[in-house]
Parts: sequence; C-alpha cells; structure tokens
Amino acid sequence: MRHLILTLSGALLIAACISQAGDIELVIEATQLHALDPRLFGQFLERPFSTETGPESLVDTNGDLPEPIVTALAGMHAPVVRFPAGTDVDFTDWTYLIDRAPGRASVQRVPTHGRDPELLVSARFGWHAYDRLAKRMGWETIAAVNLLDGLAKRKPLAEAALHAAGLIAYLNAPLGATLPAGMPDWPAIRAANGHPEPFAVRYVQLGNEWFMPFYKEGVKAACGNLTPEQTGAWYAEVLRAHVAAIRAVDPQIEIIIDANGRAGAYFLPDPVLRKEVRWVAIHAYAPQDTTHGLTKTKVTVATNDLAAGDVSAAEFWQAWTAMPGVCDAVGQNQAFGAERLDLPRALGYRVAVTEWNWNCWGTNSLPTEALAHLHRAAGIGAAQFIHGLFRRGDLIGMAVQSMMLGTQWAIAAVKVRSDGQLIRCPQGQMSGFYRAHHGPMLLQSRLSGAAIAPGTLTIGWAFAQPAVAQIDALATGGNGHYIAHLVNRGTVPLTVVIRTPATAGSATVHRLLPCESEKPDALSWFTEDAVSVAVRDGICRVEMPGMAVIAVDIAPDSKGL
Repeated sequence: MRHLILTLSGALLIAACISQAGDIELVIEATQLHALDPRLFGQFLERPFSTETGPESLVDTNGDLPEPIVTALAGMHAPVVRFPAGTDVDFTDWTYLIDRAPGRASVQRVPTHGRDPELLVSARFGWHAYDRLAKRMGWETIAAVNLLDGLAKRKPLAEAALHAAGLIAYLNAPLGATLPAGMPDWPAIRAANGHPEPFAVRYVQLGNEWFMPFYKEGVKAACGNLTPEQTGAWYAEVLRAHVAAIRAVDPQIEIIIDANGRAGAYFLPDPVLRKEVRWVAIHAYAPQDTTHGLTKTKVTVATNDLAAGDVSAAEFWQAWTAMPGVCDAVGQNQAFGAERLDLPRALGYRVAVTEWNWNCWGTNSLPTEALAHLHRAAGIGAAQFIHGLFRRGDLIGMAVQSMMLGTQWAIAAVKVRSDGQLIRCPQGQMSGFYRAHHGPMLLQSRLSGAAIAPGTLTIGWAFAQPAVAQIDALATGGNGHYIAHLVNRGTVPLTVVIRTPATAGSATVHRLLPCESEKPDALSWFTEDAVSVAVRDGICRVEMPGMAVIAVDIAPDSKGL
C-alpha cells in the first residue's frame, strides 16, 4: 500500500513528499510575454437534457430569471457566453427555442428531447429570453448548432447545412435580407416573434465534442468503415458545406469547429477551412468519472491498479489539485500539451476552450477522508488551470467554463438550491476572482524554492501528472501594476517573497481562503477578503494560508510598466 500521511484535523499536511526548505520566491520582471484576452473568462449557460436543466427550471413564464440570480450572474462579469447546449445540440432542432417555426403544429415553443429520448425538457428559456439577458449583461454569444445531422447523414448534406445556417439567419440577418434558395424567411419570423432587429451574435460553433463515441458511431453507420484520411475528407466536405451556407447569410460571424480526434490532422489543413474558420475548439474536464474504465473500487496509479482504500487522502488531494490540464516538468500548469496545440498553431487557428471545468462523479467508493476536501480541491484545480490558460494565452484566445447556472450539478458557477438559496460553487468563484484581479498582460516571472512532488495518481479520465509543484505561480500586469498570482496546492501555510521592479509602498493581497468546514449544504467553500502588505524596494513578503488562492496587486509607481 502506498500511503502518504495526511492529518485531516488541526494542521493539514499535503503529503510527506512535499516540504518547504527556505523561502519561496517569485521574481517578476517588466517583460511582457503576451496579452491576455478577456474572453478567457467566458461561461456556458447550458440547458442540458438531464436531471440538470440549467436556467430552464428557474425562469418565469416569460423566460426571465429572478433578480437575485441575475445579480449573481452579473457578478461573474463574463465577456462571452455559450448557448444553448453542448452534447444535446447534435440531437435537437434549433427551432424548438423559437415561436412560429415553419412546419410545426404549435405556434409556441414545445418541450423537446435531447440525446436521451426518455428525457423531455421545456423551452421557456428560448433564444429571445436569452437575448434579453445577454443584452442586459453585455455578453457576446457563441451559438452552438447541430452538425451531426450532416455528418451522420440524418439529413441530406445540403439540407442539413441550410437548416444549420438558418439559425444564423434568424439571429443575425436583417429584415429583407437575400437568403439562400429554399431557406425560410427567418428574419421575418424573428420580427413576428417581437424582435425586428438582428440579435448580432458574434460566434457560431458547429457541433460539440466530435471525439465522442456517438459521433464516431454515427459517421460509421452512415459511411461505413473509413480510414482516418477518409474520415477527415468527409468531415472537410461537411464542414465546407456548412461554412458556405453560414457565409451566405452572415459573412462576418466567427466560426468555431472542433480540433479533437485524429481526423483533425486531415481536415484542419483544408484551405477553405483555414480561410473561413477562425477558431478550433478543445475541451478540458477532470477527473470526470472516477470509475471510468476501471472496477468500481479501483483507481489507477501510473500503470498499477490499486483499491481506493489503499490510496491515501493526501494522494487524492495532490492529484485533484493538479487537474484539469497538463503540468510541466516543474509542476506548473500549462493547460494543454504540445500535442493538442501544435497543429492549430502551425495552421494559423486560434484556440477556443469552449468547455472546461473541474468535474467529478462516481465517488461513492472513495474513502471518506479523501472526499472531505473535494470541493476545495475543485477550486484549487480550477485556479491552477486558469494559470495554464494564461500561459497559453498567445494561442488560446477564448475559454468557456461549464456551467454557469444550475440546480443539480456541483460544477455550476451559480447553483440554486430547492429552497432558493444561491450557492457559490468553487470553480465559478475562481473564475470570478481571476476575472476581477488580473492584468492585461502576462509578465515574465521566475519561481524558486517551491517543493516539487513527483507524479500523481491517475483518477477517472485524468492522466498522471509528471510533477506537481507546491505552488503554481505567475504574474500579470499593466498600467503600472505588477500582480502576482499564487495557488497554494498544499494545505500548510507558506511564506512567499515577491520581487518586482516597482517601488510602491504597499500592495493589496486579494485572497480566496477555504471556509472553516466543508458541509454538504454550504453556500460557499471559499471566502474572499483583502489585506495590505508593505513593499520595500520592490520586495514584499506574503503569508499564504493553505488551500488558498491569492492575487498580490502592487500598485502603480513612477518605475512601473
């Protein structure tokens, strides 16, 4: 048995293999590495067809959310929001979210099935209700639309592409616009539904998660056994048809396609796609199902299976706080490895992480001690992944955390209990915190003195990390500010020395600290505050509690950026 020591009361210790020797130091330089796009703080306002229906069960008969929920969503300051669905978008017709759809018996929107034919979800929160909220919030929108109808030949390709483009015509085409032959007058229908002016949606994403088995199975059923080259060629043909239909109704909308799967190497180089498609999407979730591919009581440690009871709580904590994402050899999160990013970079695409979160289920067989800090681990994991997005910000220009609002799933940024209480889930807290406390540029920085633990467990769908550093640290800045961002993956307090070119007399330390206890009915698992520390000759010492996330903002001065 591979036990490491963890005391779950009193002083908390992360693991015997992580210990502090001397000062931890972060040196921040004025050198600017790349800009950080505000769209890295997007959210996914999803309507899943499951026990979780997102906003659907929370809106009134007009499709509007209660003001306390609106206020909570506004506090996220999300610049871009994806709507209406992820996986289910490829199993639904977009017209179920509008009134007066041609060919439908009912004038009004009707409840609809998603991927699961046994589940029926109402459509009160349709496109018009969403648009009212988006306009009020100042969100840019990613409209997700069905692609699998065309790929799996559930409809003739031309018909599937025309219908998918119809959503963009409904959302963006002006009244009287010339539309492709055979397309209904969607702008006129939109006007009849009370919105003569275009919604002005900026992005459209074609399908969702093409690596999922139902994509592969659908293409195989429609096309037979194809080689990767043949699969890539079929994807390229389908995508070109959809892109052409969309461009016929909106030449300016930015198109997002999937970059996952081996077939991407064969369709992403297509010259038409390279010209017309700005973004490719990759997703990141971890650990997901802790029983995935294993027996119910197993987790995987490198190549050896162990019973969950043979793994200490410290090992679970160490792995959970280093996911999602890929850590480098010194344990700093990089979001994605080169194998996911090199091809999009070489071909000139920008990367949009249109779904990501720390998401875990199937934990019933795990030790109680390991689960005691599950929510805190989720928050720390989300924070260090945001660091990875920052580090890859030269290529990743957009990220969408899933999900923004819910009633059942623990990953919702804002979760509404049955009694109406609003829960601030840790993943969403981290996104809101970094949105409020970061500079516009990633700065050159060097971390030293932080202990590094070798390797982690493989849990669920997450692979083993090569190393995990005690602290994940980087720096942002702009307008004279130097901001140190520190994630304490450990559970013991640390002292960090921060050196900058600034000569300001003080710094503000914005902190997200773990609440006293992790109760199932908690309304928040982290609490935010701010303290001041002295800065002398550009140096300050910061005391960092265990399981904490901080942003140390050293204010402008005459020697700033």
